[in-house]
Amino acid sequence: MERDDGHDAISNLPDSVLLHILSFLPTRDAMRTVMVPGFRYLWTSTCHLSFDHCPYHNCKERKTAFRINERLVNFTDCALTLHKNPTIDLFSLNINYAAEEDPYDPQYEGGMTEETIRSDKIDTWIHFAANRKVKFLGLDFLGCAREFTHNLYRLPCIVLGCSSLVELKLASCEVGPVAGRVQLRSLRKLFMKKIHLTDKKLAEILSHSPLLRELSLEYCYGLRNPISVVPHLLKS
Repeated sequence: MERDDGHDAISNLPDSVLLHILSFLPTRDAMRTVMVPGFRYLWTSTCHLSFDHCPYHNCKERKTAFRINERLVNFTDCALTLHKNPTIDLFSLNINYAAEEDPYDPQYEGGMTEETIRSDKIDTWIHFAANRKVKFLGLDFLGCAREFTHNLYRLPCIVLGCSSLVELKLASCEVGPVAGRVQLRSLRKLFMKKIHLTDKKLAEILSHSPLLRELSLEYCYGLRNPISVVPHLLKS
């Protein structure tokens, strides 16, 4: 966009405004602004990071499972390596975690399977977000899959121990042992969809989320009587 005098209006905007513009873009698009005058490497200071596997495969394929896409992995690793801001407000990951395990595949020698590789990578990305004091965390492991998979990603303990979280959205994953590991003292909103959970784990999470005011449980299995463990929410 140019003004009548021939000057680029966008490149003259203050960095705070440009960063606000970048916050509305997926990280994949935000990185492309490196070629735009005024933006350059400003994306490395954005407080919003979002990654989606859909641009890297055909969403119309009926096959639920797919091999880990090296372009997605390399892009995400590169983006997180170059990112400079010591804190982030939002981190979002949308990926179809329907891993195939094939011990006879020569690509995964030494006991390394598709699931192992993907889990390790995702763990690294989530730890990055937690260490940057993320406030809004969205992790969707069903992605664009049409069918629900029972091969669930197990959520690392660091997520439920992230005291900076204000809003947490989880889809299609398994919550592991939580006893003594939950520190969600800033959490106000919690959304869980297609999560493997128990009443005891839910009670532990809620008892260590003193500021929680909004809870959504959608198609979560393993729960027997969730209403009994959320009395403080019902009173507010």
